[in-house]
Amino acid sequence: MKKFIILLIVSYFLSYIHAAAAEKTLNNERIAIHPKIGYLFNFHTADFYRFKGAIDCGLFKSGSGSGLTASLSVEYPLSDNLKISLGAGWFDRSGLLKVSNSFLSRDSVLMEPVEVQTDNKMDATLPFIEIMPGIRYTLTDKFISGPLRLNADLRFGFSSGATFRQSEEIVSPNNVVFIYDGKNLREREIASGDIAPIASPVTGISFGLENLLKVGKSSHFSQSIVFDYNLTNFVKDVTWKSAALRLELGLRLGIKRKEAPITEPPAEEPVKDIEKPVIAKEDKKEIEKEKKIIPPPPPPPDPVLDVEITDYKFEILTGNELTATVPLVNAVFFDRNSDKIPDEYIIKSGNDFENIDDAIDIHYYLFQRIADIVKRNPEAEITLEGATSGKDNEPAGTSLAKARAESAKDALIKCGVPGNIITIRYRIYPRILSNQDFEEGAIENQRVDIILKNAPTQEYVNIQNYAELQGDYQVKPRYANIPEGRKPSLKGFRNFIKEVEHDSPVKIPVLKRLANDEEVLNLKAVLNFETKTAEADKDIDISDIESRQVELNLDNFEAILRFDYNSSELSSENKELLRQLTEKLPEGSSIIIYGSADALGTEQRNVQLETERAGKTRKFIESVAPGKFTITASRGSEKYNEATPQGRFLNRSIRLRVKD
Repeated sequence: MKKFIILLIVSYFLSYIHAAAAEKTLNNERIAIHPKIGYLFNFHTADFYRFKGAIDCGLFKSGSGSGLTASLSVEYPLSDNLKISLGAGWFDRSGLLKVSNSFLSRDSVLMEPVEVQTDNKMDATLPFIEIMPGIRYTLTDKFISGPLRLNADLRFGFSSGATFRQSEEIVSPNNVVFIYDGKNLREREIASGDIAPIASPVTGISFGLENLLKVGKSSHFSQSIVFDYNLTNFVKDVTWKSAALRLELGLRLGIKRKEAPITEPPAEEPVKDIEKPVIAKEDKKEIEKEKKIIPPPPPPPDPVLDVEITDYKFEILTGNELTATVPLVNAVFFDRNSDKIPDEYIIKSGNDFENIDDAIDIHYYLFQRIADIVKRNPEAEITLEGATSGKDNEPAGTSLAKARAESAKDALIKCGVPGNIITIRYRIYPRILSNQDFEEGAIENQRVDIILKNAPTQEYVNIQNYAELQGDYQVKPRYANIPEGRKPSLKGFRNFIKEVEHDSPVKIPVLKRLANDEEVLNLKAVLNFETKTAEADKDIDISDIESRQVELNLDNFEAILRFDYNSSELSSENKELLRQLTEKLPEGSSIIIYGSADALGTEQRNVQLETERAGKTRKFIESVAPGKFTITASRGSEKYNEATPQGRFLNRSIRLRVKD
């Protein structure tokens, strides 16, 4: 950085030496090329707790950083003073964001409580490839040594590998350390990885001044100072922008238009009548014969494609598998001051949810899932409890809460639930109130809770027979008449697609659950280039594939147990799930418990909830199955989308996973 500032000072000193070169040196240009290098001072503004992969360590508000830049632009003149520009470059917009926290800990020597001050740091590496259309306007041709210009650009940035490292550092007192793997650390890493979901593109604007020092007939040494501001966020689902002060040096190379020589026009001569020669018919024929007719070049040959399935290797795994159903968020969330069920919810009879395993998406099939539970439990009864976010937000109060409950009842009836088993209740606030100090908490309170009696909300654990085919098949592509530097693409099983080399074998992986009545496995390969295709397919008799018995497959098991807001107490339904799990798992299995909390509330309270939820779950399992399993409990890092109320409900939970 010091070398760059020294270089900038030297360039301004040279400007005074060349003060005589103040003529209009940018006139009569055809085009100009302008490479630059520079240095950025970044200033970050933010309003987020976390993003995908990061951990909630408090509300990040600001940060700063610096980095290098390199760019190349091309200018085209619209007039002597106005140029349009198109540039591209690499910009390091990295920065360090901090959040200060404090919590009480116990001094292991004095056995007294001490207050620990920490800095939670988000060290973000943010390199971008940026495209920059803009304008260059000459304010004056006589500023020190040459033109002074005003520059303005739009910027469209594309990430070239955004990563982060999240750490926690103890600030005070000096004698406090983290104990990690037997080491005493003042700073520990708590998360790292790729920043996601990164916005693409990140848009911004730039304004600056640029002074040009003439160093040749049509070349200039440039010095510029620029202010950058991002209009959009770095990450799609959080508020995080930056501004930057940019210092740049460059060499501008102009290409002049050729000036035509000035010549005197020739003196006009009197026009004389010229008599056309008369050509005989026989001579005309001879002239036509002598004319050479040049045929057009032949068209390029059509691409030739061929593909063949040459080999395959499969096995079928059969046996029992332990699974858990997708968790159910048994509440309908409403827009403010509205009793209309949002359009995202599916209100019709059927089982459209059966092939959906995403807990966020399946929430919108809530009415169909409740109808399915009632159908399988004839003694079921339903209570609908309508609520609001309080009269300050929703003045209609209990009348709105009642209307919401009636809307939910109508939706359940449309999905096949008998109306005589449904009871309606309503109140200003829900029985379990979310924190209304946060807007997200108020949104969660605008809901109808669906309470089931004589029927489980979820049938959590199930052992089922399964057959899974796995392996691969080999394909050999062949082609000709493909332009150099280009390749055809090969499509195979499911979403497999790849550009391929001529005569080079390709293995296509297969992983498929088999239905009881499946007898044939169809393998396909499609080679494609522009409009040309070649296909190969092969039918494999499933009965000819070797099978291997698996005693109990636990690889796909994951159960989500939900907790009430700000609570770590296990519900009776969750305790029943845990009892089922202990009965079905083989002795000696390892159970891993991850505690989770939503982003509402303080970081200290959320950490406490995550730890308590995992710990109480562990104690309950040990109480009903003492010594049967190896159990570990810790805070989890995986989170559902906090931008949705059902995502926040699901984050008030624990995740259970099992290993043999």
